[in-house]
Amino acid sequence: DVGTWASLRRARELDDDGNGASGPVHFVDADCNVVHAGHGTVMRALAHDLPILCLPMGRDQDDNAARVVAHGAGLRLRPSASTRRIAAAVGRLLDDDALRAGARRLGGVIRADVGGDGGVAVLEALAASSGTEPGDREAAT
Repeated sequence: DVGTWASLRRARELDDDGNGASGPVHFVDADCNVVHAGHGTVMRALAHDLPILCLPMGRDQDDNAARVVAHGAGLRLRPSASTRRIAAAVGRLLDDDALRAGARRLGGVIRADVGGDGGVAVLEALAASSGTEPGDREAAT
């Protein structure tokens, strides 16, 4: 519920979609993340070293939740879990040093992977050396 949502964040004014005045809420103000476990939200939370409570509802969410739990970076509950169980899980995310360490460990891996992505630089260098601009269709034909 909205009251629980408000109590889990740090003094951010959110609209009904979880957006702040300047767009999506930044994870730097959070201590944990409670989500359905879609790929984007899981990656953003872990990139900010946040442990996650996953409440998967389908698509890729079940697999993502299983991986978060397997790596010790969060917990998983059914989306129909009671508010009491959700509150207890959030309390554990905030207090369990092992879960916080698991999230930090995966966050480091994610940041290193993003920072080490040289593939785009290599392709841009190839395009520059051939005298074509990226996206130039004539060069491809």
